[in-house]
Amino acid sequence: MVSKVKEKNWFVKHWIISIFLGLVAIGFVSGIVQGIIGEDNSKITGEVIDKQEEQIQEEVIICKPNWMCNDWAECSNGTQIRICTDINDCEIEVNKPIEIQACEYGIPQEINLKIEGENSSDDWASDLKDSLEGIQEGIDIYNKKQACAELCAGESINIPAIKTECLLSCSEIYYYGGEEALDEYIGQISEEESSSDDWAEDLKESLEELEKTMDIYKKIDECTELCAGEDIDIDSIKSVCSFECYQIYYYAGEEGLDKYIEELRGENGN
Repeated sequence: MVSKVKEKNWFVKHWIISIFLGLVAIGFVSGIVQGIIGEDNSKITGEVIDKQEEQIQEEVIICKPNWMCNDWAECSNGTQIRICTDINDCEIEVNKPIEIQACEYGIPQEINLKIEGENSSDDWASDLKDSLEGIQEGIDIYNKKQACAELCAGESINIPAIKTECLLSCSEIYYYGGEEALDEYIGQISEEESSSDDWAEDLKESLEELEKTMDIYKKIDECTELCAGEDIDIDSIKSVCSFECYQIYYYAGEEGLDKYIEELRGENGN
């Protein structure tokens, strides 16, 4: 009987110990599992936070200002200003250049360069004198050209075509021969003018020659219109006919041109 009681007590004792050890083991394993899970959760949470921070930084720097500034304005009351604009239009003023600064008024650069450069002179009075002499020389040449044209045209000075032609001739003489050649030409026409006893006859001949030239132009125009006919408004046909009429006048003279006009009139039934 005593041995059975001892055996029962031993069994109860070992059973209790087994339960205690089992609980300890379960607690140990649970701690390890929680530690692993907690570490994983912490790692995942850290990665999420890092990604969120990176996303926020990307959103912040996704628009990077690009500043463009105009030139500084002239110094006014000790201050210069300029305008700087963000061409990316980020609407943030990061790294924006200064738009106002202190300054001291000085001589503008372009004026200073002229003063310091080749145009500077210690004897401005001499430079002014040279400039005035150059202007006076130009006026003298102009007056000589006008006098030359008046002598050339004579009594026909009021006829624009003759005056223009004479002025052009005098200008060409000066251009190619200089002032000396112009003076010589003026002397020649002055002698011719004084030695001419019948200037009216000369004028009459000039006008007759001019009138004859105008008549030739009118005949060439008529020839062109008769040649082109209804196609006168077509530039290519009009040009061909005009060239043909000029050629006939050049090689056959006015008589040949008149004859050709009569032929064209006959063909057109005029």
